[in-house]
Amino acid sequence: MNIHNPFQWSDEAVARMTSMALDGQSGSVIARELGTTRSAVLGKMFRLNMKTASKTSASLVGKITKHTFNSTNLAVKKASRALDPMFEAPKPAITTKEYEADCLRLSILKCGARQCRYEVDSPAQGGEYRFCGRETTDGQSWCAHHHARVYQPRQNIRRVAV
Repeated sequence: MNIHNPFQWSDEAVARMTSMALDGQSGSVIARELGTTRSAVLGKMFRLNMKTASKTSASLVGKITKHTFNSTNLAVKKASRALDPMFEAPKPAITTKEYEADCLRLSILKCGARQCRYEVDSPAQGGEYRFCGRETTDGQSWCAHHHARVYQPRQNIRRVAV
């Protein structure tokens, strides 16, 4: 028993949690219903190898099981994403392969104060850790090319008063 949360998982509580999760209820709604915390619910679901399903994903699961999967639906979604500016990534002027072919490939110990520390080789690729080594601007860890590839500016988010 946890001294901070005296809730005990009974068979009835697990059954109620399971049915609510299958109905598409969120972890916080289930927690309020059972009188425990969201973390306790999500932890129990993780230990039981269950996944939470929001109402939208639960309805999508129902549609997928009712209808056969159609690959054209996937193609339509990809095409609509291509037209959506939120899904468009900026195209680099030079491809990453071409750019990284000209990198100095330095070890981290040989990278100076104003040299790019973007990893271009790693043991996962069958080599050693090697870094770009090109010149950076003051206060940056990466060269302009790798900075543009890694950094995503913060989006302005509008908060709607409820």
